Amino acid sequence: MQIKTLASIDLSRDNIGAEGCKALGECLKRNSSLTRIKLSENRVGGDGCKAISEGLKINKTLTHRSFSGNRVGDEGYEALAEGLLCNQFLASADLSYNPVSVDGCKALAEGLKCNYTLTSIDLSGACIDDEGCTALAEGLKENTALALINLADNAVGADGCRALAETLKCNKSLTSIGLYDNWIGYDGCEALADGLMSNQALRSLYLSANRLGDDSCMALARSLNCNQTLKSLSMYGNFIGQKGCEMLACFLEKNWTLQTLFLCVSCDARKIVDVRLKRNVWCHRLKVRMVFSASFHVGGGYVPDEIKKMVVGLL
Repeated sequence: MQIKTLASIDLSRDNIGAEGCKALGECLKRNSSLTRIKLSENRVGGDGCKAISEGLKINKTLTHRSFSGNRVGDEGYEALAEGLLCNQFLASADLSYNPVSVDGCKALAEGLKCNYTLTSIDLSGACIDDEGCTALAEGLKENTALALINLADNAVGADGCRALAETLKCNKSLTSIGLYDNWIGYDGCEALADGLMSNQALRSLYLSANRLGDDSCMALARSLNCNQTLKSLSMYGNFIGQKGCEMLACFLEKNWTLQTLFLCVSCDARKIVDVRLKRNVWCHRLKVRMVFSASFHVGGGYVPDEIKKMVVGLL
């Protein structure tokens, strides 16, 4: 850490443990060049996370921190929240696959209320349920900096989505929400659709693998008629049939905002979408100009590698 030009360090899977983190935390207090640190899968626990967070209270250069898969527990989340209250330099935090309880979510929400620099947080695979999601949503109502929150692979259901929908009605900074592989169902989707009607900030919404059906498509289509900012919508891995696809296609015919749609549908449903898209002058012009990020992708029962890469890139 005495190397003055070192800007990034990756110590993933290096078995550094809590003691190693304590040494790193002390170094962070003195270091003035490091901007990125990756400590994924080191089983550092809450003590290790607390040591790094202590360093963050003093450090003024670190902007990206990855703590994925470290079993930090509520203690680690509380330490990060405390660090966020003091640190106004960290821009990105990865806490994915670190299970957290409602208490940990509440602590993190309190930290988010007073932080003005963190723009991205990954909480995927953290066992967050409706109560935990509701706590985070309350914190986001007062946050004005966070642009991306990834809640994929959790246990968020309809109640959690209702809380997020209320946040969408007043939050002006969130541009991307990842909710793929949860349990939101129709009720959760309807709540989010309601929130989108009055939101003019969100650009990307990922709802793949959420047990959504044709009725969910109708709710989204209605809301997107009012929303003028959403540019990317991911819906693959659900139970959307020809009827739901036709509802979305009807909306796509007149929409001038949405640029990317991920769907896995049958060949017949794909034909319906293609016909509607040909009537959309804006979409046709974008295709002709070969703007890759503004194309519509309709799969056929599986998720192609290029779509996986695009989703990762968008997040």
